[in-house]
Amino acid sequence: METTRQLLKTLAREARHTPTPAEKELWERLRDHRCYGLHFRRQDSVGPFRLDFYCRSFKLAVEVDGSIHEVGSVQRRDADRQQSLEQEFSIHLLRVTNDEVYCQIENVIACIGALATRLSKNQ
Repeated sequence: METTRQLLKTLAREARHTPTPAEKELWERLRDHRCYGLHFRRQDSVGPFRLDFYCRSFKLAVEVDGSIHEVGSVQRRDADRQQSLEQEFSIHLLRVTNDEVYCQIENVIACIGALATRLSKNQ
C-alpha cells in the first residue's frame, strides 16, 4: 500500500505529464528561471499538498484555477487549503485563472515578479 507521500509523488508525476493548457502555457514562462530569475518547480509537494508551481526560495506558490474553482464547495476547500499553506508552511499563494493566463499572461508574470520582490525584502 502506498504511503501518503508516495501517493502525492505519483499524482504529481502524472499531473506533470498531463498539464492543463493554461498550466502548460504558464510553465513555458516560468521554467528555466525565465520569470525574474526565479526557480519554479511544477506540481511540487509541500506537506499533504500538491502545488501547481512552487518557488521554494521565496515560499511562493502559483495556482492556476479553472472554472471548477468557481463552485462554492470548491471555493471553500481552496480557502481552507490556502489557510493551511499560509499558516502551517508560511507559503504565499497567488491564484490566477485560466483566462488570466490566456489573456493577460504579461500581467500574471508581473504579479509574480512583484510578489517575489516584496518577499525578497522581507527575508
